[in-house]
Amino acid sequence: MDSAFYSNKHGNGGIIMGTIKQNRANFITSAGKLTTTGLANDIPASNIATASLNNVNAFPPSTGQGVKQVSSDPPSPDAGQVWFNTTSKVLKQYILGDGTYASGGNMNTARQRAGSAGASQTSALIFGGFEAPPNGPPLGQTETYDGSSWTEGNDMSTTRGNTSGSGITTAAWCGAGRGTPSGPFIQNTEEYDGTSWTSGGASTTAHAAIRSCSGTQTAGLMTGGFQPPSQVPAEHNNAAEEYDGSSWTAVTSMPQYQAYNGQAGTQTATINGGGNAGPSAPSVSDNAISLEYDGTNWTAGPNINIAPAKFDAYQGAFGSQTDAVFNGGSSATTVSYNGTTATVASDMPGARPGTTSSTNSPGGNAVIMSGTPVPSIGGTSIEFTKAVAVQTITTT
Repeated sequence: MDSAFYSNKHGNGGIIMGTIKQNRANFITSAGKLTTTGLANDIPASNIATASLNNVNAFPPSTGQGVKQVSSDPPSPDAGQVWFNTTSKVLKQYILGDGTYASGGNMNTARQRAGSAGASQTSALIFGGFEAPPNGPPLGQTETYDGSSWTEGNDMSTTRGNTSGSGITTAAWCGAGRGTPSGPFIQNTEEYDGTSWTSGGASTTAHAAIRSCSGTQTAGLMTGGFQPPSQVPAEHNNAAEEYDGSSWTAVTSMPQYQAYNGQAGTQTATINGGGNAGPSAPSVSDNAISLEYDGTNWTAGPNINIAPAKFDAYQGAFGSQTDAVFNGGSSATTVSYNGTTATVASDMPGARPGTTSSTNSPGGNAVIMSGTPVPSIGGTSIEFTKAVAVQTITTT
């Protein structure tokens, strides 16, 4: 028996669809009578073709309040917006696609292996770093980006390179690092309020630099890093610690020793990948897994190092645990991560080892700055933007 399908007990909201066949033979008993299910006209999922979503004719008023109905696609939809086109009779959405790069402003001080923060392409912060390697002096200069130009701010109290950080331009933090490329390690944290730097808490890890960071000034996460084998049993670190805006607390260690890894997300939802893995040379190799942190435990995920050369920019990732971008290394490759799969995306204009990014930016809008060599790359910035596209929603 065929029946026009308007609503059922499973809450389709009265979506008006094309004809869907219900096989009532499924509900006939041995005595030749219909079962109560058959009488109730409750159509099981097994009787509904997966293509039925494409056969929607109209939405009822109750559902239409949540899904906008239009006769033509909106001229300027927002990413994530969903609507029902009453002319083509299909459900559509506006999604982020592949990203593209464009030139940004040049910095006042060229550098590499600096710390960085920022919430968008038009609000980014860079601090510290080293001048031209291999033995350039450490820097304390701070610069803010507004989407077109870099402006110098107040210097940090402690000059440092191989440093890390996260947050936004008005509430950032800088942790770890070294006074020179081969000098003493720095344990203290500094906090930035948009104007000045002040002292924060000391890291629980005494001898580490090139650490991965994510989160905010009051809910930060710092992991891994390089450390001198003379100080500890391994060349790389597996420590993880959380920052609450005043002090650091050691939390569950990562399941492997690693350094030079990109990291993006929040203190309770972070993705970490790329870089090196292994305790000490010669047992150090390209990292072959990613690690997700939920605020308590670490879970292994897919390999981020799928570029021709590994990612070594420990401040080069940005986005969230389900929409992250990794770049910075000896190749120009960009990798996007959607929470499940890592895929190669658009190339950067050129390789940028030792680069940094606006770490708290969403996965579709960020600025990448500094890097090696200095000053040809270390004095420049590039902007990353994900394109958006209209997509028809289907069940396949």
